[in-house]
Amino acid sequence: MAAYNDTCGLVYFDDQATKITGKAKYETPENDPIVVMTRDTKVALEERILRTMKKLSKENDQDYSETFTDWETPKITWINGVPGCGKTTWIVQEFDNKRDCIVTATIEAAEDLKRKLANRIGAEATTRVRTMASVLVNGFKEHTHNRLLIDEAMMNHFGAIITAALLAKAKELLLIGDINQIPHIDRHNVFPMSYEKPNAVAKVSRELLRSYRNPMDVAYALNEIYSGIYSTQEGTRSLTMDGYDRNKLSISLPQTLYLAHTQAGKTELKAMGCGQGKESRVLTIHEAQGLASKNVVIVRTASKKAEIYNSIQHAVVAITRHTENCIYLTVNCSDAIGRLIQRANNATSERIIEYNAKMAIRSRDINSVREITKHRRKPEQY
Repeated sequence: MAAYNDTCGLVYFDDQATKITGKAKYETPENDPIVVMTRDTKVALEERILRTMKKLSKENDQDYSETFTDWETPKITWINGVPGCGKTTWIVQEFDNKRDCIVTATIEAAEDLKRKLANRIGAEATTRVRTMASVLVNGFKEHTHNRLLIDEAMMNHFGAIITAALLAKAKELLLIGDINQIPHIDRHNVFPMSYEKPNAVAKVSRELLRSYRNPMDVAYALNEIYSGIYSTQEGTRSLTMDGYDRNKLSISLPQTLYLAHTQAGKTELKAMGCGQGKESRVLTIHEAQGLASKNVVIVRTASKKAEIYNSIQHAVVAITRHTENCIYLTVNCSDAIGRLIQRANNATSERIIEYNAKMAIRSRDINSVREITKHRRKPEQY
């Protein structure tokens, strides 16, 4: 929690002083204890990250050129995977608690990985799974890590990944992500960004093309974006779309992610009461990257044109979070999400199954071919 102080700008919540006094206290100058805050006050970390960078740099090295002189570039392995290919499972299986630290782009992803690692390493999961923001602000304290596993790597600026490697004194970087999902977004737009992606210094080492999460119509919808994507999940029909109507929106479905494009849309869905069902919640599409749920309800209530509605990356994330059903309630069926869903809906079930079987054959995945073709039915059933 943060607040604004007229003397020194953004100030932080003082846990210890609050516990002693029983009143909310902030880290303010003694002569100016007054702060202003609202429910929308956010923590700005840029100044603290800059302080971390200054600690890394050599004295008077303003452009950091001398800082990297003696640095040994870590070995970079880049795993690129389609949505639902099991990237999180792959990270958990690959994790070595003697030398690794997992770095995530979001708090939601960090909590998910901590739960999955808890059985193996217990409370140590708290320090072995970190968000990138936490790493850049706090560093690694007394620990160093031989290898960093960067989850959803494309959501981070590559400079942040290199900084994390410097802080950890890592000898190896394992980048796990998807070049077609939401990338790093410059939300400040103060100056032109360079070297946002690792493709200047690294190439994809391995492609994971099989989706274990999504039904086959999702793979078909995305085949122009992902060359070779396929699914073995039962069911050829999971994507539906309808015009937005408040009466069509079921607000208390269980095991459901309610997704909006923007924070304003998320706030609107929460105000309607969405996410009250068991194991359900309301998120933006960006926040949902890396997560999965049995059902997904995507809602667009704003008719105003905005770049985000035609973002292929946001559309890819939105329609690949579900294992069973995904519905899009929208005021505009021709935006990026609408076009992908329509592409799947225009294909016959036979065509969808045939496509997935062909891609499995191309990947020489014979077991998957058998799984896919067992879903065939007699022609008159389509």
